[in-house]
Amino acid sequence: MMEEQSDFNVSQQPTNSLIHINQQHLLRTILSKWWVIVICGCIGGIVAMFINKYSQPVYMSKTTVLLQDDSDHRGIDLTEGIKLSNSLSSIENQIYIYKSPKMVELALKHLDFGVTFYRRGKLRDAETYGMDQLIRVEIDSSHIQPMGATFEVKHLSGDTYSINAKGAYVACYNYQQRDYTGHTYTDVDTTFQVRIGEMATCKMFSFRIVPYTCVNLPEDWYGVVAFSFTTPQELVAQWAGSISIYPESKESTITNITCRGFNRRKTMEFLSALNKAAVEYNLNKKNEAAERTLNFIGRQLSLT
Repeated sequence: MMEEQSDFNVSQQPTNSLIHINQQHLLRTILSKWWVIVICGCIGGIVAMFINKYSQPVYMSKTTVLLQDDSDHRGIDLTEGIKLSNSLSSIENQIYIYKSPKMVELALKHLDFGVTFYRRGKLRDAETYGMDQLIRVEIDSSHIQPMGATFEVKHLSGDTYSINAKGAYVACYNYQQRDYTGHTYTDVDTTFQVRIGEMATCKMFSFRIVPYTCVNLPEDWYGVVAFSFTTPQELVAQWAGSISIYPESKESTITNITCRGFNRRKTMEFLSALNKAAVEYNLNKKNEAAERTLNFIGRQLSLT
């Protein structure tokens, strides 16, 4: 038994030595290529810096609301929480209504998101909104408008601007019929001049540019602004997909609503409009319920 134990111990020693030698060899190999590691680290750092600096930033805005569950409701309460419907008895259904296309469409009616503005940069464009965009575009809704075209507005002098319209594939949209006309244009590239407040009209579009506020545009502003049109249907799909709703905890009615977008002020405006739309929806439901109740009481009184 002692000899077997001795043989066993002797056979183990080369294996441990081999493992130890392999680890040392691997370490020596890595250290001998230290310059490769340094170069890869430098390249990775430079790539990360460029991506962080020149990629389009995505912003997230957040709001918190109280969604009331009617399952334990007794009586009428007009003050606590946001009850999206008296017929719903679960928070999950209320969350579904909150992020539904219909609710998003109600919110967008209070916002001017139909035209998206960008400030042109050397390496990337930055989406602008509000005072930062300097100008507004008033659309002639009775005229078709191009979807897929980008308009670059360059200040020339005084109240004169140069507009360049570009688009590889441009589809015409009718705002009154809320549908595409079927007419398309390819390889669009046209430039024209327009004055502030003057209608720019052709067979493909009709709109005018006005200052964002009543104050005239600065004379020393020579930047390039670009804008494009978006259909109401695409806007609803875009903003409905940007919403995330989750409760604070499994048993909590306090709900967090987040929204992601390329402009911080725009996402904040949207969440504010979404909350207003929820209140509007709630009031409409209450008014409809009250009206049905009054009609029922009126019919019952007429029978007596």
